[in-house]
Amino acid sequence: MKKKIMPVAIIMALFLSISTALAAWSPNMTGQPVIDNNSRGYFIWRDASGVHIRMALDEETGSFSGSIRTDGQFRNISTRNIEDNGTVQVEDHNNLKFRVKGVSSSEIDFAVSDSNAITFELYMNGKKVNPRNIYLGSEEWHPADNSFTVCRDRDIFEKSDRDAGSNDSLEVSFNRFHFGYQESIDSSERGWLNGIHVAYKSQDPVTKEYWRVSYDHTNHDTHYDGALYNSSTNTSTPYQGITENKITNAEFIYAVPVSGDKRTYLYTGIGSHKWDRNLTGEYGYLEKYNWNYIPVGYRREFRVSGKLSGAVDLAAKFMFNGDIAVSGDGYDEHQMTLGNKVGFRAEMPYNYKMSSRWSLVFTPWYEYSGIGESNWVRLTTAGSPSVYVSQEPDSMNHQYGANVGLQYTF
Repeated sequence: MKKKIMPVAIIMALFLSISTALAAWSPNMTGQPVIDNNSRGYFIWRDASGVHIRMALDEETGSFSGSIRTDGQFRNISTRNIEDNGTVQVEDHNNLKFRVKGVSSSEIDFAVSDSNAITFELYMNGKKVNPRNIYLGSEEWHPADNSFTVCRDRDIFEKSDRDAGSNDSLEVSFNRFHFGYQESIDSSERGWLNGIHVAYKSQDPVTKEYWRVSYDHTNHDTHYDGALYNSSTNTSTPYQGITENKITNAEFIYAVPVSGDKRTYLYTGIGSHKWDRNLTGEYGYLEKYNWNYIPVGYRREFRVSGKLSGAVDLAAKFMFNGDIAVSGDGYDEHQMTLGNKVGFRAEMPYNYKMSSRWSLVFTPWYEYSGIGESNWVRLTTAGSPSVYVSQEPDSMNHQYGANVGLQYTF
């Protein structure tokens, strides 16, 4: 220090068919799911013309079968690729049974009238279909079982845990990033760092609101390039060294959808950032930076294919309550209040579904943060004031990197 400081900075109604029976059906069936050449399973959605079911296999040796029941009546039933490969029968106007075999893609479309509920019981290859192979609406909800009910005027499934896969998830990632810290007095900390990122997310299956708590930790060295300041002669000498860094960041956010398709979110929350900066060597000393921040962000989610989804996430981070404690520099430990600056973070997370519960996650990101200069403090030795004072200078930090890891959906 003696400069005096080597600081740091781092943060969906409209459904109308022959009747209005489905007008208030749950919005989780609205919009067509993504269906590509690799799709496998049932894809079910509704629009103004009715309910649509697409059945897809990656081979022509499998089969689909099941029943669809309503407390009203079926209307306007149409099919594709079933006439020569299977059957569709309606009993008592309210019970539709189907079976199709030896075709990779088939369709059933229908409308309902005077109905308050539709119950699906679905099979694939003669067995109960894994609910992870049932995709409902553009949000691609998964029900809790192969048998499920969608009810009018209630945005719920009969099963309370209708979509465990969309509600809660845990991510653990490896973080590799470049640290580019620069003070206004020409001292810097640079290097490639390794760390770990852990995040838990819980999302309401109806409103799509969610909260997420995340934790990042890094324990890695950087290269210091700066100067040693001699307060007696008011001179400085160029100096380079190794800095041991321990960096932690904890954050909680709450996000609310603001678009009809419930893919655009605004969020805010609270975060805490800590950096222990230990300059090693004969002239080393320890600086401990702490501050809190309020993130205010925008997130837009999108789907690339049946298994690959992504998002654009932008956030401003409003720093407050920052301080720095310095020790090991020949004076008593002293503390200063840091100036507040606004940081910014941009990231583009991608999620690739490897199975019903496991996903590969990849998140490239960039973050800018800054620290305002601190107040001046008088240095003391054994409690006695000295003639010297110290201040933390302005600084900025440009960081960029990527997280790579796994996500487990409960």
